Formats: sequence, C-alpha cells, structure tokens
Amino acid sequence: MIFADPIRLFSIAFWHGTFLQRVSPAGSPRLLGKASPFFPLVGLLVGTFASAVYFTLSFFLSHILSCLLVLILLGWIWGEWETENTLAFFAWCAGSGSKAEPGGVGPGLGCYGVAMWFFIFVFKYHALTQIDRAWLPSMLILIPVLSRWSQVCLCRSLAMELGPRFSELNYTQYVGRREFWGATLLVILIAGGTLGLRGILLFMFIAIGVILLERIGLVEGGETARIAYLAAPPLTEWMGFLGAVVLGKALLVPQVNGIWL
Repeated sequence: MIFADPIRLFSIAFWHGTFLQRVSPAGSPRLLGKASPFFPLVGLLVGTFASAVYFTLSFFLSHILSCLLVLILLGWIWGEWETENTLAFFAWCAGSGSKAEPGGVGPGLGCYGVAMWFFIFVFKYHALTQIDRAWLPSMLILIPVLSRWSQVCLCRSLAMELGPRFSELNYTQYVGRREFWGATLLVILIAGGTLGLRGILLFMFIAIGVILLERIGLVEGGETARIAYLAAPPLTEWMGFLGAVVLGKALLVPQVNGIWL
C-alpha cells in the first residue's frame, strides 16, 4: 500500500528531493518509487517555508531584496544539482549535450555554462519580482508543488527509458498509475485551495511544459530522456513564475501592496 507508512515515505521523499540526497541515497528504489506521491508535499513544505521567509523579510527589507534572498534560499534547499541538470539540458538544446552530465556540470560547459546559469537566474528573479505582491506568497507555496509534480509525471511516462538504463533512476519503474494519480489529485487540490481558478490554470500551463519535456524524452530516448527528467523540476518552476506573471496580466490582478511592502 502506498500510504501504509506515510511518515516514512514522506521522509524518503524529502531526503531525495532536497540537498540531503548529496549526503546519501534516500532509500531503496522500490520505497523511493512508492514515496513519489509525497514529492508534491515536499514542495508544499518547502514552498510554505519560503513564503514565510518572504513574509518576514518584507517587513524589514525591500520587495526586490526579499525576492532575491528567497530565490537563493530555494536554490540552496533544492540543492545545486538542480542548476547542474538544467545547464545540462540547455547544453543539449545548444547541440553540446554530449559534454553535459546531469548531476555534475562537465568541463565542456565552461563559460557557456556560467553564462547560462546567470541568464536563467536573472530571468527567474525578474519574473518573481513581477508577480503581484498580493499573491506572491501564495505563488511561492504553489510553484514548488507543481515543480515536484512534474517529476512524478515524467517518472510514469519515461520509466521504460530511465529505469532499465540508469541504475540511479531504478525507482522510476516503481511509479505506477496509482502513484501518479495520487500525486496529481493532491496537486489539483493544493492548486485550487491556494489560488482557486488561477491555481488550476497555472497547473494546466505547467502540464503543457511537462508534456513537451515528455515528448523530447520519448523521441530522443537514452541520455536525453535522463537530462529531461532531471531538469524537469527547475524548468517547470521557472515556467511557473513566468506563468504567474502572464496570468496576473491576463486576469488584470489589481496592483496592491497589501501587507507585503
């Protein structure tokens, strides 16, 4: 049963999804696969913490500086591997995927990797500062949830490409239909509960990006599928901040300062 030992499964999911995975493996492949429905809950916990930090900092610091510090905090919690895997993905897009190793930036990236990291960080930071301040705390909660869901989705769809070929991704073979739909229903509830219709629309926007990554992984296969899977959480997180800005403009969210000055 998936929820036979929820505390243990959640702890495994938390260990796997944060910088702690650098210390040691989170657990056996089977347990990690069964813990996948808890990936969005890890995002909820981290997002809630980031939102609380932003709320606190906004009383003492400017909005721009508070966003910068929260962004750095999120990067530290998720671990530097997120940046490395994303650079590997962009290196593949630029035609140099053979020089990029997910989980560790290869020497082939060089100045290109540094430039891409700076560009991506600035892009994400700019998008974060453009989100309306009245619902930025809610976005900081929801977007990490959506980014962790993307990993569960790709576990399910790319299992045959990942599990048999890469030993460190064996757990993807244990993410079945029940795990996928459990995580998806949980994310829909969180999205609707935090932002209502906006949250559901943002979830649909992220889902489109995940489908594109899935297509890339299935068509190219092999190492490309691995890169797409590992880079999915940070890529969809950045898509989430961009989507939040677009939704704010499209729905004409009033520009108010609220209590987050």
